[in-house]
Amino acid sequence: MQISDFVILAKYYKQVYHMKNVCITEKLKEMVQQCDKQYIPGQWQNKINYAVKHAEKTPIFQSTGIPITNTELKIINTVDSIRAERLLFVLLCIAKFNIQKYPNSFGYVSTPYAKLFQMAKTAVTVKQQCLMMRNLIQMGLIEPSKRVDNLSIRVTFIDNKADAKHVVNDFRELGYRYMMWKGDNIIPCVHCGKLIRKTNNRRRYCSECAKEENIKRTIENYRKQNF
Repeated sequence: MQISDFVILAKYYKQVYHMKNVCITEKLKEMVQQCDKQYIPGQWQNKINYAVKHAEKTPIFQSTGIPITNTELKIINTVDSIRAERLLFVLLCIAKFNIQKYPNSFGYVSTPYAKLFQMAKTAVTVKQQCLMMRNLIQMGLIEPSKRVDNLSIRVTFIDNKADAKHVVNDFRELGYRYMMWKGDNIIPCVHCGKLIRKTNNRRRYCSECAKEENIKRTIENYRKQNF
């Protein structure tokens, strides 16, 4: 878990449930213990303390959804690479979210390359990442910051005037969301809603939920056989 995850949860407990810092600390510890089977308090305490300290500094921002217009999708479709299409879609979603949260962000995205390609479900080398970014810059679809010490990228084809064709309410698996809209065989997990590729007719769960479901079935079968 990243420090940002702790901060978001701490803000939620503080600003929505109005919990005291002591209670927030205990909640975060419980969560870590559930996620880390080899939980060692000292390894997590600094992150927890930092999150609790920053729980009140800025209010929680809740997006009403990211509208994606037909014009934007048509522009993305002009790219001759499906991997680049997914990457552009991820950049567009993040840029429009940033504009919602920070109106003066002007469509800039500061997310690290590795994270962008992970969200786009595009596994390529660092060299290929740079080449793909350069190609998109040459096409005029994105542009780098004018400051040498700033690695942010601005999405240049944002359309805020046309009506939304789709609304993104879940940033998990954005690359799969784009592929689903294009008609690929992508379905939501029946338990958590996370998008997954349907590799066979029996697949209904994401890998995490499938493990939980298998454990439940194993326990149920054991009880039936022994009680």
